Amino acid sequence: MILDELEELRCFLLQRLAEAEAAEDGALTGLAMSSLSGGGGSGLEPSQLKKMASSTEAVMGRLNTGQVHHLQLIRSSPKYVDRLVDTLKQKLSLEARMVAANEALAKRKDDAIKEQVNVIIKTLFPVRMIE
Repeated sequence: MILDELEELRCFLLQRLAEAEAAEDGALTGLAMSSLSGGGGSGLEPSQLKKMASSTEAVMGRLNTGQVHHLQLIRSSPKYVDRLVDTLKQKLSLEARMVAANEALAKRKDDAIKEQVNVIIKTLFPVRMIE
């Protein structure tokens, strides 16, 4: 995965930074100094190495968000996808029940209003019996 590669790059850069700082302080042995200054050396300044390491950490930080982790789980775990599907089905079922409950409640409200109107009419205008 790319995060593993970025972590490896960050560690490599930090190791080179430690070696470069040690070389500046004169703390490296002859063999390590020859590898840094000789053909295998990177020739980068410690400030450049720090900047590269911090840039690598910034990229890793952007890739380590919850959304990317969620997408990675979807890509790599069929069980996780099955759980998501079940959760979404449950939410759809709950939504359908809520819509039905709202419709039933609206009908009960309309019935109650009609009943109230009938009661008011009967109390205000009582039916007189014809004698």
